[in-house]
Amino acid sequence: MRFIYTLEEKKFKEEKEKENELLRAFGVDEETIQSIYEYDKAMFNKNRSFCNHEVHLDDVYFALLQSSNISFIVYNAHPFETVDDVVYFLQRLYPNRVVEGIDQLTLQAILLRTNGYTLEEIGKQMSLEREQVKYLFKKLRKYLKKFAHND
Repeated sequence: MRFIYTLEEKKFKEEKEKENELLRAFGVDEETIQSIYEYDKAMFNKNRSFCNHEVHLDDVYFALLQSSNISFIVYNAHPFETVDDVVYFLQRLYPNRVVEGIDQLTLQAILLRTNGYTLEEIGKQMSLEREQVKYLFKKLRKYLKKFAHND
């Protein structure tokens, strides 16, 4: 079944509102409720990122692959956990000198984006405006494109 973000987000918000009402009824302070919400939102974004990138094989096709002599790998394309994971992945695609040219701010933005955060959410976490985050990605694309054409 396809992951429909707007429907899932609506369900998430409804569930969180019910949960928050219950927490308030038990006397939990607003700061704790907010930190729980932020953690749950991060997990929701992580799940959203995974759902957007997962591939469904129907049973017939999967059985055909298993019975054939074709070797294949099934892997979990989970988001990166740390900036080092992003660097490691990029080093598999580009030479070290290219990856070393990417600043830490951009690497942090990549990490958040691959974990499903929107540009607004990334900006909020990194104390940047949405347009500044967009510019980081634009600058990165231009940098990598320039490198690809020069090699």
